Amino acid sequence: MNDGLKRTAQDVLDRHPAPALPLGELHTLVVQEGGGIPPRMEQLVRDLRRRDNEIRVLRTDPRRLAQLAPGGWAVAPPGGRRGCVPHSSLCGRLRESVRALGEALEPGSNIALARWARLLHEERRARRALSRRASE
Repeated sequence: MNDGLKRTAQDVLDRHPAPALPLGELHTLVVQEGGGIPPRMEQLVRDLRRRDNEIRVLRTDPRRLAQLAPGGWAVAPPGGRRGCVPHSSLCGRLRESVRALGEALEPGSNIALARWARLLHEERRARRALSRRASE
């Protein structure tokens, strides 16, 4: 894998407050980062899945779960501070918990993937509510 591409994808996931991003959104953000010829979506996914990588790629069944995230998700690698949120804060602990569940998903289980996608949705709602409350 192109080390620059890997680093860019990890940096994007590190800065984003969500525990995982849809592959299409990750691709868009990686392309916006610039730095040479932008990769095709298929190349990014193939490279992320090919080697020992801290980013876990969860693919969706296009016949069943494509409406949740076409193509799947990229789960952020573990870390203490993501999206400018300390790991010890409530948002940080929630993010890390959902991220860790994404890493532990059984490969190929559509039911587990759908349940985890629901957790992602609820994590986003909770994060937004907590940030609104903090700004009041």
